[in-house]
Formats: sequence, C-alpha cells, structure tokens
Amino acid sequence: MVRNVLAVLLGYAAMAAVILIALPLISWVFGLGPSTRDASAGVPLELIVGNLLTTVPAALLGGWICTKAARGQAVPGMVLLGLVVLMGIANFIAQEGSSAPAWYRAALPILGATGVFLGCAIARPVAMR
Repeated sequence: MVRNVLAVLLGYAAMAAVILIALPLISWVFGLGPSTRDASAGVPLELIVGNLLTTVPAALLGGWICTKAARGQAVPGMVLLGLVVLMGIANFIAQEGSSAPAWYRAALPILGATGVFLGCAIARPVAMR
C-alpha cells in the first residue's frame, strides 16, 4: 500500500520536474520573459506549442516511473491517470476567462492522460496482451 502511494507521488513528481524544467527553457529560447510581452496579447503561441509538446513526454515518464516503482502493478498508474484528469479538469475550470484558449486548456489533460496511460503500458507490456 505504501509502495503504491509512493509510486503515484514519484510519478507525479517526475512529471512536474520535466514541466518545471522545460517551460523556463522554452521561454528562454523564444525570449518570452515578462518584460517582452504585452499582457493583453494572451498566451504566446510558442509557449502553448512548447507546453503541448512537453506534456506528452512528461506524462510518459511519469506513468513509466509510477508503474516501475509499483513493481508492475496497474492500479497506481490508473490512480495517477485519474489525478491527471481531475487536476486538468480543475485547471480548465479555474482558468475560465483567462487568456489561454479553451482548446489548449482542454488538450492538456487529454494529452497528459494519454501519456500516463502509454507510459504505464510501456512499463507493463503484459497488460496490453
């Protein structure tokens, strides 16, 4: 039981680490500092694309680490998948009226859940047979 909880936390931490490292790098590469953009212009397209491209590998890694840490059990990976979906829906609702497009806010939990599922499947290929 404790191993499974730690596996979920470890998978989530891996996803967060990838995102927290990648997004500042994307901002730096495209020169998207706070002083370089107009606040009324919305979220820059470069940041949207970078975040979408980072979400899948981060979720793949999180699902893979979660399943490996849980010694191949499927339940922790599905719990992580559920957390990604629930937090994505909460984020979608919380950002209502923000400058981020609705399609982008909806795509993040879908891509995240897909990535976690595939990461779990890669780590536990027997379940796919």
